[in-house]
Amino acid sequence: MKNLITILLCTFMLFSCKNAEEKTADSILEKIENTVKEKANLDVNLKQPSKTAQNTTEVQINFGGKTILNKQGLKTYVTLMESGILLDISQGSNKIGLSVAGKEVFNQQPITGVFSLSSTGNNKMAVMMISGILEDGNEKKYKSFPSVYEGTLTISKLTENEIIINIDGKGGLLADMHKKENWQPITGKIICTMPSIIAHNVEKETLYY
Repeated sequence: MKNLITILLCTFMLFSCKNAEEKTADSILEKIENTVKEKANLDVNLKQPSKTAQNTTEVQINFGGKTILNKQGLKTYVTLMESGILLDISQGSNKIGLSVAGKEVFNQQPITGVFSLSSTGNNKMAVMMISGILEDGNEKKYKSFPSVYEGTLTISKLTENEIIINIDGKGGLLADMHKKENWQPITGKIICTMPSIIAHNVEKETLYY
């Protein structure tokens, strides 16, 4: 169970980056379900067709004072576990993977994860991964998005009908990971309306706030 967050997050990003323009939401989720079954021996059903039409998300990410991602109409799939929370937010080739993992993640509200390149000790570890495709003429190229290397991810609202996430940190591109002098502020807000939520070994209704 402790590795399930990592398995899911990596799988989300893998299937969004490989032939992302050809993948439908259901085909990606099916791949994820199969991977979790194989790696973690868990049966997972991420698809909730009755909520698909209502499932919509707004995302705005700023880097160095400039908006680098401003999208609406994305869909959010949430997995709640004893060891943390994972969100897969996607629209076509644009994809965001978010997670907060650690001990007693849900014991304090709002849930706050720490972005860090080193161990966070007793803190909850936050991860954010973004992938996307830029169209250049007739070519499609993957865009490199900055990563958050320090700061916080706060889930200010967690309910069945709405999840609100705030990001406040610093970071940069992969080449600047160990060049702190090059890091710039990264902020963002994500509003998920009617997300698809599943839970493993936890009662999701008791975790909402």
